[in-house]
Amino acid sequence: MSILKKTISFLLYSNLFVSLCVLALAIRTALILDINVGEYFFCFILFSTLFTYHFQRIIRISYKEYSSNNLNWNKLNFNLSLIICLISIVICFALIFSLKPISLYFLIPLFLISFLYPLKSFSKISLREVPFLKIFLITIVWTITTTILVVTESNTTLSFNLIPLLLDRFLFVLAITIPFDVRDLKYDKNEIKTIPMVFGVEVAKKIAFFCLFLSFALVVYQFYFLELSSRFLLSHALTCTIAFFLVKYSKTTNKDFYFSFFVEGLSLLLLLSYFLIP
Repeated sequence: MSILKKTISFLLYSNLFVSLCVLALAIRTALILDINVGEYFFCFILFSTLFTYHFQRIIRISYKEYSSNNLNWNKLNFNLSLIICLISIVICFALIFSLKPISLYFLIPLFLISFLYPLKSFSKISLREVPFLKIFLITIVWTITTTILVVTESNTTLSFNLIPLLLDRFLFVLAITIPFDVRDLKYDKNEIKTIPMVFGVEVAKKIAFFCLFLSFALVVYQFYFLELSSRFLLSHALTCTIAFFLVKYSKTTNKDFYFSFFVEGLSLLLLLSYFLIP
């Protein structure tokens, strides 16, 4: 395996890339609302996401779920994955004392969801295996983490003006998460009942298209009524356009790189495109 391929595999399967994507959404929120958030908080977002994904992979490996490329990589590099997980939780524990008390009210339920997500309950199923629940849990956690927590950490008062941003973020994350359910059709059990599994891949894509449309409509609303910068509007339009085609051409036969890099990277593109637009 070439050095470049090893580097890309590490970036994707060590969950560093997805952690950067979550961080990018949080930074975008701070820019949109023009608020100052401490660097400690952004570090917390990065390492808490890193811990969460590694913890979930480790638990799923213990259940002998070795199907996906991500789980296979973490199985082969189990000690490394465990080290990253431990380092991340130590850093999070150190940083949590720098967060505002109000943030903890939102962090506690998010932590419980993330902790219980991969664990099998007394009924022998985990939260991720509850029919239709997986995609919404992911979307809710990402949305609250990258919007509400950013606001609470800036000492800004939560207001109704935040609702369009919340809904926009929820719909955008939901839309770009649906392709992962398409990918996982070959891995998921029938009992999980994801959107593509129940309604079919084409209907699932149409739902994603509709979510992208509503997300963009909410950004347009923010542009006209909440004085959102045109750069945010254009960056969202560009990202949604690319997302449309990535969703359209999502299929189970695509390489994992298609989803783990291109689809996942849409969150990162949402931030980077803002800086690229003059």
